[in-house]
Amino acid sequence: MDSTLNPPLNGSVGMNNNVIEQKGEHNIMSFNMVHEIVSEKTVKDAKKFYTETFEKYYRDGTPSVYMEKLLFDPQIATGDPDESMTMIKPPYLQ
Repeated sequence: MDSTLNPPLNGSVGMNNNVIEQKGEHNIMSFNMVHEIVSEKTVKDAKKFYTETFEKYYRDGTPSVYMEKLLFDPQIATGDPDESMTMIKPPYLQ
Protein backbone atom coordinates (compact mmCIF):
# COMPACT_ATOMS: atom_id res chain seq x y z
CA MET A 1 0.00 0.00 0.00
CA ASP A 2 1.21 3.47 -0.88
CA SER A 3 2.30 5.46 2.19
CA THR A 4 0.56 8.55 0.77
CA LEU A 5 -2.71 6.97 1.86
CA ASN A 6 -1.92 7.80 5.47
CA PRO A 7 -4.17 10.76 6.30
CA PRO A 8 -2.27 13.91 7.26
CA LEU A 9 -4.85 14.71 9.94
CA ASN A 10 -3.25 13.96 13.29
CA GLY A 11 -6.33 13.93 15.50
CA SER A 12 -6.15 17.53 16.60
CA VAL A 13 -8.42 20.09 14.97
CA GLY A 14 -5.71 22.72 15.38
CA MET A 15 -3.06 20.82 13.47
CA ASN A 16 -2.77 19.92 9.81
CA ASN A 17 0.44 17.96 9.35
CA ASN A 18 0.16 17.89 5.58
CA VAL A 19 3.53 17.37 3.88
CA ILE A 20 4.31 20.05 1.31
CA GLU A 21 5.80 17.53 -1.13
CA GLN A 22 2.46 15.80 -1.56
CA LYS A 23 0.52 16.27 -4.76
CA GLY A 24 -1.93 19.14 -5.08
CA GLU A 25 -4.96 16.89 -4.73
CA HIS A 26 -3.66 15.77 -1.31
CA ASN A 27 -3.39 19.38 -0.18
CA ILE A 28 -6.86 20.34 -1.40
CA MET A 29 -8.39 17.22 0.14
CA SER A 30 -6.64 17.94 3.45
CA PHE A 31 -7.95 21.50 3.60
CA ASN A 32 -11.47 20.29 2.82
CA MET A 33 -11.21 17.65 5.57
CA VAL A 34 -9.89 20.15 8.14
CA HIS A 35 -12.81 22.43 7.32
CA GLU A 36 -15.27 19.55 7.73
CA ILE A 37 -13.75 18.56 11.08
CA VAL A 38 -14.17 22.10 12.33
CA SER A 39 -17.75 22.29 11.08
CA GLU A 40 -19.27 18.82 11.19
CA LYS A 41 -17.18 15.61 10.93
CA THR A 42 -15.25 13.83 13.64
CA VAL A 43 -11.53 13.28 13.10
CA LYS A 44 -12.15 9.54 12.92
CA ASP A 45 -14.78 9.96 10.19
CA ALA A 46 -12.57 12.39 8.26
CA LYS A 47 -9.59 10.00 8.35
CA LYS A 48 -11.77 7.14 7.15
CA PHE A 49 -13.26 9.23 4.33
CA TYR A 50 -9.81 10.55 3.31
CA THR A 51 -8.30 7.06 3.18
CA GLU A 52 -11.24 5.52 1.31
CA THR A 53 -11.30 8.39 -1.18
CA PHE A 54 -7.59 8.07 -2.02
CA GLU A 55 -7.73 4.29 -2.16
CA LYS A 56 -10.46 4.60 -4.78
CA TYR A 57 -8.50 7.31 -6.60
CA TYR A 58 -5.31 5.22 -6.78
CA ARG A 59 -7.16 1.99 -7.56
CA ASP A 60 -9.66 3.24 -10.16
CA GLY A 61 -8.37 6.66 -11.12
CA THR A 62 -11.66 8.17 -9.98
CA PRO A 63 -11.08 11.62 -8.48
CA SER A 64 -13.37 13.09 -5.86
CA VAL A 65 -14.67 16.64 -5.91
CA TYR A 66 -12.88 16.93 -2.53
CA MET A 67 -9.56 16.71 -4.43
CA GLU A 68 -10.42 19.17 -7.18
CA LYS A 69 -11.35 22.38 -5.39
CA LEU A 70 -12.05 23.88 -2.00
CA LEU A 71 -15.62 23.10 -1.03
CA PHE A 72 -15.91 26.10 1.23
CA ASP A 73 -15.41 29.82 0.83
CA PRO A 74 -12.20 30.89 2.58
CA GLN A 75 -12.92 33.75 4.92
CA ILE A 76 -11.02 36.98 4.44
CA ALA A 77 -10.02 39.37 7.23
CA THR A 78 -10.59 36.95 10.09
CA GLY A 79 -8.19 38.74 12.42
CA ASP A 80 -9.01 39.64 15.99
CA PRO A 81 -11.80 42.24 15.95
CA ASP A 82 -10.77 43.67 19.32
CA GLU A 83 -8.95 46.97 19.59
CA SER A 84 -5.31 46.91 20.61
CA MET A 85 -4.31 48.43 23.90
CA THR A 86 -1.10 49.68 25.44
CA MET A 87 0.16 47.66 28.35
CA ILE A 88 0.95 49.69 31.46
CA LYS A 89 3.88 48.54 33.54
CA PRO A 90 3.00 47.70 37.12
CA PRO A 91 4.66 50.07 39.65
CA TYR A 92 7.11 47.40 40.80
CA LEU A 93 8.57 47.15 37.26
CA GLN A 94 9.01 50.90 36.69
